[in-house]
Amino acid sequence: MGRKGQAAIEFLTTYGWMVVAVAVLGGTTYTTLSSGCELSVSGATGGFPQTSKIGQYANQTVVMEVENPQEKSVTVETINFSKDGDVVASVDVNKDINGKASKAVSTNRFKNTESCQTYSASINYSTESLSNLESTFKVSGPVKIE
Repeated sequence: MGRKGQAAIEFLTTYGWMVVAVAVLGGTTYTTLSSGCELSVSGATGGFPQTSKIGQYANQTVVMEVENPQEKSVTVETINFSKDGDVVASVDVNKDINGKASKAVSTNRFKNTESCQTYSASINYSTESLSNLESTFKVSGPVKIE
């Protein structure tokens, strides 16, 4: 092997590890410092209908699973989404959910954005004997509700 070949091999062995280390460090930093903002629900309080699962399709339709953990049936009437105390969207649901069951609720009122947003949400529902009941939760994610 000539001097040029030997110099090339020495260069790669000396600086190649540094290139690998910088690539690994860069990849780790990128995944650690990414926005971390994913569409999620949290902080369910109040009444019985609750939602713990939410997802978004490519066409921006959002689907939430509304669960009824109690024995009695409930009728979910609306889900309201608020920002800074103002209702920004209301989704008519009008679905009966039997005891210990769940139903999917979908809406196309969510639009993708670059920044992470948090909305307060309330499920308005009634049971066989009571009406005008409410349970609340929060929705966070890179979405804007219109």
